Amino acid sequence: MARFMIQIIPFKFPGISKVKCVFTTRKGGYSRGRFSSANLSFDVGDNITSVKKNREDIEKQLKINKLIELKQVHGSKLICLDNTKDLEQFSLEGDAIITSKKNLALMIKTADCQPILVCDKTGSAIGGFHVGWRANRGEFIKQWIDAFCNQYNLNPDHVVAVRGPSLCPEHSEFVNFDNEFPNKFKKYFNPETKKLNLWDITYDQLRESGLPEKNIYRIDLCTYCLDELFYSYRRDKICGRQGSIIWICY
Repeated sequence: MARFMIQIIPFKFPGISKVKCVFTTRKGGYSRGRFSSANLSFDVGDNITSVKKNREDIEKQLKINKLIELKQVHGSKLICLDNTKDLEQFSLEGDAIITSKKNLALMIKTADCQPILVCDKTGSAIGGFHVGWRANRGEFIKQWIDAFCNQYNLNPDHVVAVRGPSLCPEHSEFVNFDNEFPNKFKKYFNPETKKLNLWDITYDQLRESGLPEKNIYRIDLCTYCLDELFYSYRRDKICGRQGSIIWICY
């Protein structure tokens, strides 16, 4: 039996009742050892049966039919699901996923990277972005927001976004910053501590994509600091993944 129901952090975009968002934690579930105990990823070495049970627990708890995800590869590819028919066999690489289909739960898996969940103000279209530091460096957020707006004929100021739990600036160390980032990112970097503020980069990139300040929400919970709540790759190396989930209700 599960230790207890998987603990979640719900989020609601103000005034958009049709869209539901949830950020899972590592609490609850069936996984053991380093993956204890609510791991949602099949790709990290956890027991497959445990992961399946964890996913079933979340699907039942949220009353959704199926979690839809991508094989995340730290790239720029965006996948639109609107014309995808066989979701049971769905398996594609990418780091951004969008849809206007109802009751289709999109999931971004993370263990330090920033999960970004977006929707339009009418609640008719949603998306999930996997934002690692490479996505920040490559400025993929603007590319993904542009694609989302083009697909659904939106203005960026009609898009809202929330950034979920992720690595805080205090633990975001980049000892090879000069080799890994262009000069334009130096304003976010402290050369004395070698710390880079990825949270501020993401916020600024959302603003540069056309989102007004009032449309951007942030959940400032650090995956590294809160070891009882979240998985952290930087902290543990071998670990599970929490999920950031968004869907449109019927």
